[in-house]
Amino acid sequence: MTSLSVTLFGAVRVTDSGSDIDIARSAQTLLSYLLLNRGGPIAREKLADTLWHETGPEKARSRLSTSLWRLRRQLGHPGGEELVQATPSGELHLSRSARLWLDVAEFETEARRCLGIPAAELGGGDIATLERVLGLFARDLMEGHYDDWVLLERTRLNDLKEQCLAHLILANLEHGRNEPAIQHGQALLAIDPLREEAHRWIMLAQARLGRPHLVRRQFDACRDILREELGAEPVRETVALLERLGRQGSAAAALQMDACGSGHRRDLLRLRQAVSAMEIHLGEIAGRLDRMLGD
Repeated sequence: MTSLSVTLFGAVRVTDSGSDIDIARSAQTLLSYLLLNRGGPIAREKLADTLWHETGPEKARSRLSTSLWRLRRQLGHPGGEELVQATPSGELHLSRSARLWLDVAEFETEARRCLGIPAAELGGGDIATLERVLGLFARDLMEGHYDDWVLLERTRLNDLKEQCLAHLILANLEHGRNEPAIQHGQALLAIDPLREEAHRWIMLAQARLGRPHLVRRQFDACRDILREELGAEPVRETVALLERLGRQGSAAAALQMDACGSGHRRDLLRLRQAVSAMEIHLGEIAGRLDRMLGD
């Protein structure tokens, strides 16, 4: 075996050249933990206690040994070295030279790189990369596993996913890509429906696309979920945005009606503007006369 591909988002899956490798669940758990903690060697005692603490120390050590044996037998030596190696003191770690692709590693590497670039400076290639790696994270980490350490890793990665979605929304808004901004905003709200700035970002994108009814609908959805879950109202910033977008929408609608109206309507509007200007001029004259009479 020369290379491996491991998927941890969704069901745990190990493949070699597209063919699935059937791995015992205990060995699968050990491999997943080592992959998610690939920063350095891990003591056997910590592995046993973390992965099989409910069985007691002695049985946990036995299960670790069995799982390690199965893992080494089933996965072989990708890249020429044994995948799981031990330090002289017995700590376990993954071979650094093993040719292994991991979806979580790809996501984390590109996510942290793109998050290090201000949203306004993300180029089209970076946006596409961020969208691609978010696509790897379409399902929860290690579905079907509910150990405490899995739940902690799931929370950590979900937090990173939320940061990426927010960054991506802002970048898309900066580039005028309003439809993708709405899609990613909805994905962010699916994770955290109480995230009020996501509602505002969607409102802004909908307004840019000329959809005032959807701006209002998004505001109503924001208000309703806040009332239901927190007994609270939208913050002042959200209300102010609704009012501002409403005014802009009315002005844009008036301009559109003027542009699309008949020649007669345009003539009437110009006449009305001339009358308004004359009223202002006459008011100024009346003011000067009043001051002269007062003197």
